[in-house]
Parts: sequence; structure tokens; C-alpha cells
Amino acid sequence: MRTQVLIYGVTGQSLDHVPERPVDTGTATWVLEDTALGIDDADRVLDSGSATIPSASLTTDAVAGWTEASPTKIPVTATTGATVGPWWIEDPEGIGEIVYLEGWVAADYLRTRWPLARNYATGSTVRPLTITAAIDDAVAADEDHLDHDSTKLRVVWTYEVDGRKSVHQELVKVDRQLAGDGALSDVIAFAIDYFPELGGQVRGDTELERWARLAQRMITNRMSGLGKGVDRSRFLVGDRAVELHAFKLLCIAADNGLNPGTVDPAAYRKTVAAEFDAIWSSLTVGHPGQGVVETDEDGVNVGATERQGLSFSW
Repeated sequence: MRTQVLIYGVTGQSLDHVPERPVDTGTATWVLEDTALGIDDADRVLDSGSATIPSASLTTDAVAGWTEASPTKIPVTATTGATVGPWWIEDPEGIGEIVYLEGWVAADYLRTRWPLARNYATGSTVRPLTITAAIDDAVAADEDHLDHDSTKLRVVWTYEVDGRKSVHQELVKVDRQLAGDGALSDVIAFAIDYFPELGGQVRGDTELERWARLAQRMITNRMSGLGKGVDRSRFLVGDRAVELHAFKLLCIAADNGLNPGTVDPAAYRKTVAAEFDAIWSSLTVGHPGQGVVETDEDGVNVGATERQGLSFSW
């Protein structure tokens, strides 16, 4: 089950959901619940409303598909309303598939991340899938919803697709702002400052964004195993966090064959990996030499443990 995140104290947030096909107009609703409360508790429902259903609809003006010279290209009459993300393409006979739009050329064509699975005739439609729910600011402002050990909030989406009712639930977590989250532009800018040719070697900004998000997830996911003594919101903060994420982004880019043209690829990959390791090794829980002293119930010292640097391995 998917888990979504609301950032504590941030206003104007929303949740989103991707159905299997475009939702019928006017049918989507959502309910945000606190599952720690009983089903009959009046405070269980934190927020609810009608989901926003995207209205954009584009039309192909030439054949698109896997047998074409460019199977990731969808020629359309107009690109007005195009957005990056999951969309649905459907031929005049009602057969279609989910595609992920990565970009477009205005009034010409859409570009998908993966090749189309079949051919689509002229006159096929392309529509966005994601529906959204604007969440009351009070939900993310409530400190009682912060829970780092479990997720107790749940959003339930109810809608119709081709006249058939669907109900889907997803977990929602309220968390403190993580340094990497919301700082993608800083991470990418640092990486390009270090490796200026990077921007020109990548297929558009969305690929760099994807790698930056992947770098953040890889770091924070592994931090979850470091124990309850590590608060990510305090640990990964400031310029040092941006630098750490940026060098992991550079490692991912190097693994995908991107490196300065005058530098040996293996040597470059080793250099950026070493920079990442050096930054990570400099991070500690507490300060070396400051110990944790355990005492028994009579106040007698029974042991001491010195705080250590974090161990991390890719």
C-alpha cells in the first residue's frame, strides 16, 4: 500500500492518487481518517471533500506506437494542458494504456518515458490520470499527528471509472521537513556546479530531478535503520545535506555513463563516491567522546557507551 507524506507545519498541501483509467467527471471524493480512533468516533474524520479531476484532453494527429520510428513520441494537435506525470492514451475503440509523460514540444508532440505497448490511430485521446485532494492546513499543523514509528492516518478515495465504482485507500504520514525534500533545485545546482557538462548530457531536467529524488530516498531509507536516536529532520539539514545528496546524485549519473569528457570514467566514479563517503563519515550522532551513561534504579553507574560515527555502505 502506498504511503504519502504531509510535511508538519506546511500550508497549502495536497494528496494525490493515480487511478487505473481516467475518472468519470464529478464522481471522485476522498476522506482523510485517523485510524487510531474508533470507527464511530466523531473525531476520526480529519478532512473530506471532492477530489479535483483534471480536465485536459489531447488528440493525436498521426499514428503513435511501438512500430513507429520513435515509439516514445505521441503526435498531437495541441499540447495545451500537458504536464509531467501519468497519463492515459486511448484509441477510438476504447483500448488504451497508462503512459508517463516526460516532456513535449509545443503544438507538436508529447514524449513518454517508455515506448508505447501498441499502436494508436489518428484521433486517439490522451488524458491525465492524477486526481488530487487539497488538505486542511490544520491536519499538518497538529503535532499529535507526528508519528515516526507508525502511520495512523489514511486517505480513502472513492470514484467511478467507466461507470464502475472503485474504492482505494492509502496511508498518510505527517513528518517533519527533511533537508532533501523541497531542496531538489539546490541539490541539482550543486551537482551542475561540480560537473558543468552534466546538464547538457541529460535528457531534460526531469531526468536530473528523478535522480535527485532517488538519491534522497536511498539516503533517508538507509537512515531509517540507524535507530530511534536519529531524527532525520535535525540530522540532514543545511548545506551539508545538499552536498551529501548532490554527490549521491553524481554517483547515480556516473553509473549511467555520464562523466566529464576529459576524465577517465572509472576514476571519476571513484572520486565522487569518495567525496560522498567522506561527507557521510564526518556525520556523527552526538559528538565523539561524549558518552551515554547507564545507571541502575539506585543511581549507580552500570555502563557507558561512547557515541560513534555512522557506518554506511553502498
